[in-house]
Amino acid sequence: VNQFNEPKQLARDKQGRIYLSDQINARIVRIDDITGKGWVSYAEPIREEGSGSGQRIWGVDLDSKDRIYFTSREGNIGRIDDMSGKGLVKFGETSGSGVNQFRVAKVIQIDREDRIYIGDSLNNRVVRIDDMTGKNWVSIGKEGTGIGEFQRTSGYAFDSQGRIYIA
Repeated sequence: VNQFNEPKQLARDKQGRIYLSDQINARIVRIDDITGKGWVSYAEPIREEGSGSGQRIWGVDLDSKDRIYFTSREGNIGRIDDMSGKGLVKFGETSGSGVNQFRVAKVIQIDREDRIYIGDSLNNRVVRIDDMTGKNWVSIGKEGTGIGEFQRTSGYAFDSQGRIYIA
């Protein structure tokens, strides 16, 4: 409690509580405020072939219903209804560079229309899907240094008009 090992991304819910992805500790942490009050954590279930530790959580964000989305270093994304892990749904569990595949999914953000954006780092792209089935998969980016090219996407943000800025 009150310790992190490589926190990566944070988000806030409608009540103002703070959610952090705690990568090395393989968990999502929710606190009521910056003092750490109300500490609750969720650890991603271990894959069957896992070696005894949970998946490393890279990113975290919430949709308009305060459902919690996360990305894991292993490449997939997940959604839970609350910090108990209820309603776990996963997507993109096959590693690769095709549609419905990720290679190190890092940052995740949900836009105002609850569309899901994933920074697919080793594929040098940002992917947008409408829901956890991968509906309407759209991606931008490829490896390089020109327009629309990236060297391992690491973050992005939206402005008030819905434009996306990619690092």
